[in-house]
Amino acid sequence: MGRPASGSPGGQRATIADVARLSGLSRTAVSLILNNRPGSRLSQEAIARVQAAAAELGYRPNPMAQSLRLGRTRSIGFVSDEVTVTRPASGILRGLLATARAHDHSVLISETSGDMSKVEEAIRILLDRHVDALVIGLVVARLVDVPDLPDGMPVVIVNGRTSNDLPSVLPDEATGGREVAQTLLTAGHRRIGIVSDVPEIAADPRRSVSIQTRFQHCTEALTEAGVEPVWSRTERWDPAVGYQETLRVMRAHPDLTALVAGCDQMAMGIYQGLTELRAPRPGGRLGHLVRRRGGGELPPPGAHHRAPGLPGDGPARDGDGARSTRPRPRAGADAARPPGLGPDPGARLSRRVAPLPPPGSAAPNTG
Repeated sequence: MGRPASGSPGGQRATIADVARLSGLSRTAVSLILNNRPGSRLSQEAIARVQAAAAELGYRPNPMAQSLRLGRTRSIGFVSDEVTVTRPASGILRGLLATARAHDHSVLISETSGDMSKVEEAIRILLDRHVDALVIGLVVARLVDVPDLPDGMPVVIVNGRTSNDLPSVLPDEATGGREVAQTLLTAGHRRIGIVSDVPEIAADPRRSVSIQTRFQHCTEALTEAGVEPVWSRTERWDPAVGYQETLRVMRAHPDLTALVAGCDQMAMGIYQGLTELRAPRPGGRLGHLVRRRGGGELPPPGAHHRAPGLPGDGPARDGDGARSTRPRPRAGADAARPPGLGPDPGARLSRRVAPLPPPGSAAPNTG
């Protein structure tokens, strides 16, 4: 019979003492080897014996003992502002977990459920567990307040900024905005609408610290190419507003060939509005997802894909994350159509763009 999986009597966790007995070396020597302490002057033969014994016993360092000895827990606290429960923002969490794992760290998570008044409590819970650092992740890129932290506690804000100017990571909105414009221009679009600008959001960092930069650089790139976009302005962003505003804009400007969505929530409404406008046209299929990285090319004016239906209303989002929206194929010839562009986890920024008919084509139905 072999040894228990844990290597020590009774199936208990193997200890340095167990490794010392099996290798025939002292506990001090074993400790020096297993903890990779320099200057031990132990022979390669002794090191090999200890490593073999540790492997046979299934020895693993005791995290609590290491924490006491090193004064570190090798853990990172993640304060989530709905990042853990919002699919478009899941890339933040995936990246954090992968990086922590690569550096032999664990991640402890505390969720605020969208209530920033709970940030202080969430931080306290993590600090009580002696995390070595904090990451605060936001679904909407905005300015938030973070309470004072212990001296020397490393902290980074992801997708946001703080009133006390802690280190932060934000999307590259300048590049993203210009590439949205360039994608449309390269595809041949010159009559472009933007649905929509919300001046109150752009002017208030408590609501967004990124949208103003995105719109600014998108507009600059269009203007440099001699294109003046048709702006739509609304009081808020949500699918219902996107739907109503699309109907209004397209009826007022039927020659538009492309719409840029201010955020993912508005894009859902744009899809539905365009679907309704074109419903009587045989074979009309709408909707196209344009991504900044790896998402394929935008079709030229007049190319169409079928759009998904309008989801239920939800809270307004800044829409920086990528949301998967796959067209549902119909029976017959459409069943063989490739699905719409799927999610691109590597995208640094994504925007929705819905292609419309070129000038001179049949006017959208306004009934």
